Amino acid sequence: MEIWKYRNKEKRKRLITLLPYYFITLLLYYFIIFITSVYGGYGITGAQILNLNSSAKITAMGNANAGLSDDLNAIVYNPAGLTQVFGTQLQFTRLIYFLDTGMSSMIFGREIGKAVMAFKWKFFKAEDTYRDSLGYNEKKFDIKYSQYTLGIGCPVFDRHSAGIGINIISENYGLGSVSQFGKDKKDSTIGFDIGWLYRGYRGDSFGAVVRNLGGSIKVDKAKFKLPLKYVLGGSHKMGRFLFVWDVFTGRQVKFAYQCGLQADVKGLKVRSGFMYIKDPDITIGFGLPYRNWSLDYAFFPHQDLGIAHRISLKIII
Repeated sequence: MEIWKYRNKEKRKRLITLLPYYFITLLLYYFIIFITSVYGGYGITGAQILNLNSSAKITAMGNANAGLSDDLNAIVYNPAGLTQVFGTQLQFTRLIYFLDTGMSSMIFGREIGKAVMAFKWKFFKAEDTYRDSLGYNEKKFDIKYSQYTLGIGCPVFDRHSAGIGINIISENYGLGSVSQFGKDKKDSTIGFDIGWLYRGYRGDSFGAVVRNLGGSIKVDKAKFKLPLKYVLGGSHKMGRFLFVWDVFTGRQVKFAYQCGLQADVKGLKVRSGFMYIKDPDITIGFGLPYRNWSLDYAFFPHQDLGIAHRISLKIII
């Protein structure tokens, strides 16, 4: 009986400790919605490779990672989380949509003093065939997106860290072989990510990040702004379970919610996620760590380009 009283007392103390952080998170989020509604506009944006997430681990948990960011994937989700990367690490990811359409990425991170620096390369390619009015194949064309990211995370003070990411994005529409489309269309631009992360004492953490700050990218004669996002998120560890959540707003949507759950089943990481952006979507996957290796898989059944499979391999050197 005394044990239960002690546990209930500890739970109440933990809840009271976390209440100010939940209040601040909600306050910041509604402030962001207000600023976006006054100064921002919703609609079509460019540089869509920024919306194609490459991490199998995070995808399987509903793409919610702003408040966790405890591995190399922090470089694009919340660069402040790079401070949780130890030693030298390397990660490869392959995303498979369907025939002639896929994406590959590589991340390299290393501790430099108290800071952590990481570099990411991501490449998306899709091929198709132009057909004439009778439906006969005429010429092939392709679409290529590239993203190069440099991220740095540094501790600011006790349990708080900050980070910045610099993204170089390029788009190449290979239309030169189709006479009526004219020459290839190419353009590039630079975007920035700025993040903050707080790691609590009892497995709770909270993060805030502004993604895709920058200019615009030109497609043919039209210019499109980057998909700017304001994201708030959290993570909560409860025994063998890990719960993560994100809420965000931006140029593409007024409100979106993402969450995920991970369960540790005798070393196997079983994951599932839910997201509501324009429509509800679910994700599932698993992680299999072994010594300095980790293999992650994610299945996303309602991606914009159809059913998608992601496979990631992480190596700690």
